[in-house]
Amino acid sequence: MAGKKIKVAFGAGAFLEHVIKEMPSCEMFDFAVDNDINKHGLTVGGVSVRPVTDIVQYSKENMNVWICVIDNTAINAIKEQLKSLGIVDGVHIISSDHHVQLGDALARLKENEDNQDYGNLNLPSFVKSFERSYDCKSGGYRFPNENYLNFACVEVPVGRFYYALILLLGGTGISCVLETGTNIGYSTIMLAAALKEVNPRAVLYTIDIENFPHIFDYVQDFDNVVFLNGSSINVDLPPDIVIDILVIDSDHSYTVCMNELLRFEPLLKVDGYILMHDTLYYNSVGYCVAQLKDNPRFEVITFETPRIHASGSPGLSVIRKNSANGFPLYFDDSKIKEKECRTGQPPAFRRGYML
Repeated sequence: MAGKKIKVAFGAGAFLEHVIKEMPSCEMFDFAVDNDINKHGLTVGGVSVRPVTDIVQYSKENMNVWICVIDNTAINAIKEQLKSLGIVDGVHIISSDHHVQLGDALARLKENEDNQDYGNLNLPSFVKSFERSYDCKSGGYRFPNENYLNFACVEVPVGRFYYALILLLGGTGISCVLETGTNIGYSTIMLAAALKEVNPRAVLYTIDIENFPHIFDYVQDFDNVVFLNGSSINVDLPPDIVIDILVIDSDHSYTVCMNELLRFEPLLKVDGYILMHDTLYYNSVGYCVAQLKDNPRFEVITFETPRIHASGSPGLSVIRKNSANGFPLYFDDSKIKEKECRTGQPPAFRRGYML
């Protein structure tokens, strides 16, 4: 068994038998130990029972001991006994009292809290510094040397939602994300950082007619971002591109938004997703979402987002493409002259607007 992790159960009572019944065979214990000499040499659920002292003949670095007892008051005593044998790490608890298991897990997390980075996401330090300029009360950003709130980027919770969604969908094989509306690239870097986690070969194409300074220009190792400077309606794309996630957040006119959908939706794979920001604030964008909502090829959900505008939340719509066959999207000329921003009224597509 050299080099192999040894799995030992401490406690050879009825509770161990229950545990073994619930365990997959690939996770089975190598043997069990117990302080009761009357149990030595017996088997429980097919697992042999030995004296506790048999543990010392194995490498401590290759050993995991699972305390399996009903009497939760005995757990600390067992831990001390194992400690006297030099076994401190690799000790786990399978208790009939779930609260004990949770307490042990939380205690271990507390011990290792300095090494935990998931709460901060796997982001470059510059991006974390940028996020600190976010003003939670307004949903805007207070940049250095600016005496006003900047609302050009998505809210930090939205950026982190993009990151989380990529991780959530990573198992579906994401290889290509296309974004319209780069601006300075906060949403871009959040998408790109998550892509690096799920697929180092994935590519993010981001399009903007303006060429602002970008966050991703200030960080290293983000060669998965391809910036395309030009109009989203006619900028050149790689041939045979297949999009897994489409992010639309550029010009908020109906003309541009709908034409982006008409151009890029056919390139979006079935089961792919469309993310659209500002769908509650701009009626012109809301009308596009309304058409998607009324089309049986798509399913749509819209969230309020934490930014304070005179007319309410900007909103974020998440659209899943269920089918490529059926009703095509179309351009509605009657929407070109509609007011872009709503003024104190509910969003257009929440007023029962029918296309």
